[in-house]
Amino acid sequence: MPLFSVIIPVFNAEKYLKKCIRSVLSQKNDRTEIILVDDCSTDNSLKICNYFKKNPFVNIIRHKKNLGVSISRNDGILAAKGKYILFLDSDDWFYPGCLKNIEKLIKKNPKTEVIIGRYNSNGYPPNNKILFKNNRSNNFTASEFFLYINRVNFRPMIIWHYIIKKSLITDKNIYFVDVKNGEDEEFGMRLLCSAKSISLLKENYYWHKKRTQGSLRYSRSLKSTESYLKLLIEYYKFMGKTKLSPEKKRFINECIRFSYGEFSARIMLHSKSEIKKLSLILKNYLKKSKLLLNQIKNKNIYSLLKNKNIFLNKNLVAKNILDVIKNTKFEFNQIYIYCAAIHGVATLNILQKNKYKVISLVDDNLDIEKQTKVSVDIVNGKSFLKTIRRKNEKILILVCQQTIEIFKNIAKKLELNGIKKRQIINVRF
Repeated sequence: MPLFSVIIPVFNAEKYLKKCIRSVLSQKNDRTEIILVDDCSTDNSLKICNYFKKNPFVNIIRHKKNLGVSISRNDGILAAKGKYILFLDSDDWFYPGCLKNIEKLIKKNPKTEVIIGRYNSNGYPPNNKILFKNNRSNNFTASEFFLYINRVNFRPMIIWHYIIKKSLITDKNIYFVDVKNGEDEEFGMRLLCSAKSISLLKENYYWHKKRTQGSLRYSRSLKSTESYLKLLIEYYKFMGKTKLSPEKKRFINECIRFSYGEFSARIMLHSKSEIKKLSLILKNYLKKSKLLLNQIKNKNIYSLLKNKNIFLNKNLVAKNILDVIKNTKFEFNQIYIYCAAIHGVATLNILQKNKYKVISLVDDNLDIEKQTKVSVDIVNGKSFLKTIRRKNEKILILVCQQTIEIFKNIAKKLELNGIKKRQIINVRF
């Protein structure tokens, strides 16, 4: 029986797929199988998969129609024979020798059910140092782990974090929800809340290639917004049927806050007809879901799910953002929006509708030539910091960042370049 099953969902990935597969084969670990799940690719991806088929450690699953990444990963799990499961995206790759490091950790902690590995990325933030910064141990009980991650204020939710004992997945029925976005967040929540023993792998094992340079490239499709709406309900369903410690509840509430933020930012950019469709989707989804409204502590989410009226929620979100501006305790005549992902664009939309003048969007991870079109200038973060000392004191910088640690880092950079604390406001949806 293999020790590792590496599941690689494949869809039109011909550019990086060879490098991805070879990064696993080059580990020279004869206890590793590779499961390639081709999701009806229309390029040369299947041809590349078949090229590697001659290797006895490579298995191929072929979908007759495009089913999405969640179903692809679930099919990979069902086919896996390994004791531990790893997920690898088709345009990413493993660090050399990483499987040996993982195997050493398993031998040291044989009861571990989830290993959280260290990854690097060409995107923002560049790595996940926060999780590994202050810990004195690489092995935790469930209670120890949640106390630790709540203390460092970090949610290890991305799918390439995990090396998972397969028995945990099958015994607890932990599979991916079929949604367009955020499926790994919800999967990670149930995974971590179900594990009894969790370990940290301090060596880098995974390289994630950011698919587009520039965080303004977001998905504003109806399917994407619908995904975060459904995930909110799934989180509350899990909380309602599972006995959880206060530490786990705190952790899940942060997951809920994140999904609600993603949903709220997106609804600001939808038309009236699209919001009507979303309200109908919400009503139909709630009919199929056993959800106890009295367990929902967040007033905004309670109102949204109780009334099933997304128009009301959109107005509330706009009011909350405007209240942040109105409560600013100094006079300003210029507004800059920093960290211009979908939250930045949504904030811009709200402010412009209410006659506020925004000078520009500022982004740390920006490819100027490939940007989503917006009605104001887009400025690279580094360029902005070089010129910020020449700005007057009547500027207000709205940092549209959902993660507190990242906001603190941005605020620190701004303060080092002459901006006062009162001029920097964190906008959270």
